[in-house]
Amino acid sequence: TDPGAATSISRVSASEFAADDATALAACAEPFLVAGTLTGWRGSERWLSVETLLDAYGDLTFSLAHDVTVTLREYAEYARSTGADCPYYLVERRFEDGRAALLDDFAPPPPFSDDLFRYVPGSRSARYWFCGGPRSGTFLHADPLCTAAWNAVTCGAKRWCFLPPETDLASLGLDVFRDGARQIASAWFVDELPRLQLLAAEGRVRMVEVVQRAGELVYIPAGWYHAVLNLGPLTVAVSQNFVAPAALPRIWPTLLAREATFAAVLTDMLEHCRPDVAAALPARESAGCGKASRGPSHGASAVHSQPGGCQRPNWHAGVESKEEGISLGVWWRPVEGGGGAEGSAAAAEGGGAEGGGISSFDALVLAVPDTALGAAAVRSIGTAGASDEAAAEAEQEALATLAASLDGVRAEPALCWSGVLPLASAAVPFDAAVVPGSPSVRMLCRDASKPGRAATVDGGALWTAVSTPQLARAMAGSAEAGAGLRRREGPRADAAAAKLLSEEVSLLLAPFLGGEHLRPLSATATLWSDASAADSLHHPHECVSLPAWRLAIAGEFVKEAASPLEAAALSGLAAGEAVAAAL
Repeated sequence: TDPGAATSISRVSASEFAADDATALAACAEPFLVAGTLTGWRGSERWLSVETLLDAYGDLTFSLAHDVTVTLREYAEYARSTGADCPYYLVERRFEDGRAALLDDFAPPPPFSDDLFRYVPGSRSARYWFCGGPRSGTFLHADPLCTAAWNAVTCGAKRWCFLPPETDLASLGLDVFRDGARQIASAWFVDELPRLQLLAAEGRVRMVEVVQRAGELVYIPAGWYHAVLNLGPLTVAVSQNFVAPAALPRIWPTLLAREATFAAVLTDMLEHCRPDVAAALPARESAGCGKASRGPSHGASAVHSQPGGCQRPNWHAGVESKEEGISLGVWWRPVEGGGGAEGSAAAAEGGGAEGGGISSFDALVLAVPDTALGAAAVRSIGTAGASDEAAAEAEQEALATLAASLDGVRAEPALCWSGVLPLASAAVPFDAAVVPGSPSVRMLCRDASKPGRAATVDGGALWTAVSTPQLARAMAGSAEAGAGLRRREGPRADAAAAKLLSEEVSLLLAPFLGGEHLRPLSATATLWSDASAADSLHHPHECVSLPAWRLAIAGEFVKEAASPLEAAALSGLAAGEAVAAAL
């Protein structure tokens, strides 16, 4: 049944939505529904019914679960016949291979087309194509990173329930979606919705409801909680998260408070791509940039001035949001005017002022992927002149505990991709990126940003990408085969992985190249069985420092951080400072 008037959603006419000043609707703080907006979409014809959908795309294959692949025709039959309370829900956001044709079937409605989110690396994953049978849907949640969204239905119907951002969910006994938890959308509408309707009728809670039918579009403002249930028999819809320029002043305080690192990322990207919008934002210091600062639980951004004018790189690390599968990119680049790491590296490689090579050293850095070597080093050292036998015994016991902890660190596999892209070295406005929300790529970097590297290689720019452990396991054969990879196995080339990662890197870089998807001139991918650590020592400091032996142990496994790259960088810097202080 349709919601009552007390909780019914606001409606916007098609003429209002088509007006020249309709962009103001993108900043609306309340949900609304508009009908008759999908004219001109190819999808409004191809997705009009089950029959037209299957005629156009029935043989396309989709990933339904981790190891389940079906054609659209097979899924439609499953959705028609299943009686499950929590049926599979087909959600496509990668649009690869033949599924890329779906992107040609729709476009953001004009009021929502000016999207600041598109300037963030990985934001392509904020587009969704849905196909679901009765009782499928999404549990109560709020979209991440203060993004709004629009959702258009071409076939079937959806039931929506909205709660405003200020709702005290805990006092209502409500839970929100958690990744990995078994939370059933249909059960939420049976158990929670009637209770909320009674509370709304008594004026004790504010709620908005609507049944969205074919040809209608729903707007979801930033921060609003919502649960969605497909009414079927087959519901087809498309959606996209976005940040409208007109909405930025309203959401900015919340973005700074909850997502400080993402605010810094967005600020940097807008300065490059939309200086008109960036100029209206608060000073960079308040966005988590400039001075060393840390955002709440999502990562850090920092630039440090060192004695003598040397500056470390300005880096941003670790923005992750698993809700809705949005993947985001973060980058670092050298601060202009600093001597910095490049000069230091050149001096080290040149062997000092006379350039005669390194004949002696005061400290040794051993870079290996296997923490067992660190454990062996710890076990081999003596008591460093302990004051008495009891002190020596306690010291050895502490070292034995440390060695056992290092031995317990498990390794994870990764694919290392290297490709030559047909573009100028400086065509992309960053040197490296971390993409912690991506299911495929953990990080990528431009080779020319490293000291002493050539600007072009074989007529293009050389880029390197490192995959996620999940992808490496999958490409190794299966999750079980990947889990069976052992340390000290040598690398092996993988042509299929090279092709897949080439497509992923192209998609990640496209927003900075005017939407162009580049094919590499050449590309290789190598599978490493022990590329990174799967565990953390949960150490209180960034590195393990043993000054009595002038020994420091560093790595992403020492102390957890927002991303493995950030953890490794902080650990290496701390280890260098610890060893230098002991010399």
